[in-house]
Parts: sequence; structure tokens; C-alpha cells
Amino acid sequence: MRNRTPTEAASWTSPLAMLAPLVVGVLFSAVPAPASAVTCTKVISPGASVQKLIYALKAGQTGCLRAGTYSGNVKVSTGGTSAAAPITLTSYPGERATVAGKLWIADSANFVTVSSLNLDGRNSKSQPSPVVNGDDVVLADNDITNYHTAICISLGVTTYGRAHRTVVERNRVHDCGKLPPTNREHGIYVEDSTGVRIVDNVIYDNADRGVQFYPNADGSYVARNIIDGNGEGVIFSGGNEGAGPQASDFNVVENNIITNSKIRYNVESSWGAAPIGQGNVARSNCIYGGASGNIQSPQVGFTAGGNLVADPIYVNRAAKDFRLRSDSPCLTLFGGEGAGGPPPSDADGDDFSDQLETFIGTDPADACPDADQYRVSSSDPPGDNAWPVDINNDRFVNVSGDILGEAQRFGSTNPRYDVSAQDGIVTVSDVLTVASFFGPNPHCPG
Repeated sequence: MRNRTPTEAASWTSPLAMLAPLVVGVLFSAVPAPASAVTCTKVISPGASVQKLIYALKAGQTGCLRAGTYSGNVKVSTGGTSAAAPITLTSYPGERATVAGKLWIADSANFVTVSSLNLDGRNSKSQPSPVVNGDDVVLADNDITNYHTAICISLGVTTYGRAHRTVVERNRVHDCGKLPPTNREHGIYVEDSTGVRIVDNVIYDNADRGVQFYPNADGSYVARNIIDGNGEGVIFSGGNEGAGPQASDFNVVENNIITNSKIRYNVESSWGAAPIGQGNVARSNCIYGGASGNIQSPQVGFTAGGNLVADPIYVNRAAKDFRLRSDSPCLTLFGGEGAGGPPPSDADGDDFSDQLETFIGTDPADACPDADQYRVSSSDPPGDNAWPVDINNDRFVNVSGDILGEAQRFGSTNPRYDVSAQDGIVTVSDVLTVASFFGPNPHCPG
């Protein structure tokens, strides 16, 4: 397994944190928001308007909902100003609230966090919910469903704004999409987006895809999720949604458990008349029980490697308890992480472990080149190689300076560019790792 360890996994402090992210599975829709993790700026109770609460929040403020149900569609039109000053909508500490209706985070609303809520997306027009068109939006620790009436999470609806750097983490996304299946309604629909991260979720019993990349999803990273009992597990695809033929490129799906797809494959692709996608990869996943098979063959527009075909042996799949039993073969595939224990240290919180940064020669104590406020101690010099995927140290992973720069070093034995596997040579895996972080360095100010 790669030594890169996303910071978010290390910071999850729920009772499930004693187990690896791969064994998340308790029905946490009933779990209240952690009492110590939330400081409320404004608080409302059932009967009050969530929409009015959203209007009242300013950058850096948190709106808290007391336990109960809040009905009505919600549109977020104004967000925060930075990752350090988002607007946040969450449950009141120690309680759990339900928002019933469509939730839309518009293109004008960046730096928005929605966390620790039950999101019942049923609405009169049977539209997707939550919908994200803003940038740097976080959906975390929610229970998301619409009881088989529509798509659930929709990221970057083509005509309403491309979504950049959305984070979808530690949610349960289930029972989405109309039945009988229409081949159009999914748990997570990654549509027109760049740099999406889908990590540590449980995605199950959705009518069609668990995760769909279509038509123009680029540089996504999907890891450590349970994806079970959907029509299909994950699809790489492209098509024409009014912007001409497009394809989804450089999406990485790794270290997931993808099982029991009911209609077709656990991992597949579909390109139609669109260009064929490039740089998509499904690797090091535990895969089992697809109705048509586990991984579609031939593989068109994606590559697959290092995947284990085996029953993961869930604790109680019928009860939606997707923890892995101690005798699960998938624990071995993922380096024994299922046994628990702390993740590797990541002192600067830049999503790469100290061990890997020491190996490749970037600074494990610095997340941003020349950014003194991100240094761990005064002895840490600024201006060094700080973020492993930022090859030219310009605080942005782009095509010309970083992705192509990494590709040009294909076959090199220089450890500086061995960013994914510490295997001593630059391979496609390293190039795809760089591509999966396309966009500005989120650890730098401004």
C-alpha cells in the first residue's frame, strides 16, 4: 500500500476511529454531533427556517440545528472566504438534526461545509440533493438519502458551474435513485468537476452507480469507501451534456471495497461517441460479487491492477453493518489496517506521510513553499520542496508544470518523483497521483 495518508483519516475522532476507515459501517445516522467539535455562532430549533439561517451566516461562522426535522428546500448562495473561514451548517453538539428537501450549494458559494446532518433529499420535483456547484465544499459525516426518488449527491451540474475540490468524506449515501433502475440515477454523480475527493464513505443500495464519473470529471480521488449493493459500483465515462463530446480523465479509484453490484460490473466504463478517457485507474481494491463480473473486460479508458477478488466478509451485510470481520481477506490487501492502530504521522497535514516525504526528499514539516505560517517549528527552513505533487513549487498542481513534468520523468529512479509507492522508479501510478491533486495547494494561504 502507498504511504500517502490523507490528513482527514487521521483527524476523524468518532468511536469508529479505532478501526481503519475501510471498516466504517455502524449506522451513524443516529450518532449525534460530537459535543467537543462544534462551536455554534447561531442556533435554530425545529420550526425555524434553515434558509434564513444560511442567509444570516458570514465567513467563519457556524449555524447549528437542534434535534428535529427542518422541511423545505435550501439554497446556499454565499459561502466563506477560505478553508479556514467557511460557513458551516451542522447539528447542535450532542444532537442530530434532519434537513428534508433539496440542498443546493450554488456556483457563487465557495468554502461551505455541511456536516453531521441527516439529509433527506426528497423534493417535489424529484431533483438531486445535495447539489454542489461551488468550489471547496465539504460534505462530511452526513446520512444522505432520498428513499429512491432521484440522484443523491450531484457534483458540478454542467450548466450551473463546475465544482472544484469538493470533499465527500465519512458519509452514508444510500437508497438513492428510482426503482426499477433507469440507468440514470446514482449515489454520487461526479459530473463536471476537478479534484473531487470521495473518501471513507459507505455507499450502498443505490439504484444505478455508486459513483459515476460523467461526462467531464477530472482528477478525482476515490479511496477507502465501502461501495456495496448498487446497480453498478464505479463507472468511468464520457458523453455530451450540452458542451460537446467530453470524457472523464485522471480519476484514481484505490483501496476501496466494491461488492455485490446488482445489474452489471463492480468497475466498468462507457464512452459512447465521446473521446476515450485517459489516465483513469482502479487499483488495489477488494472486489466481489458483481452481477456481470467484477471488472469489465476489455478495459477501455481505464486500467486496473492489483485488485483482489474476494468476499470481504462483512460483519452483518443484511443489517448494513459493513465492518470487516477479523478473518476478512481484504484486511491483508490493505496492509493489515483493519486491525486498527494509528495511521502514519503527517506532521504538516499535506496528505503525505512523514515517512514518504522523508524518502522522496520533500519537507515533512512544511506544507506550502515559502509559507512560514505553515512551518511546524522555527527551525524549519522556508522555500524548500514542501508538497510532493507540486513538482515546480508554484503552489498549484497543473498540467504543464507538474503532471507533464512528472510524466517526462517516467522511468526515472530519482526518489523525488516517486510520489506514490516508494518502489524506486517513476511509473504511471506516480503520474496519476500527481494528476489526482490538480488545482491549487489547499495548504497555502490566499
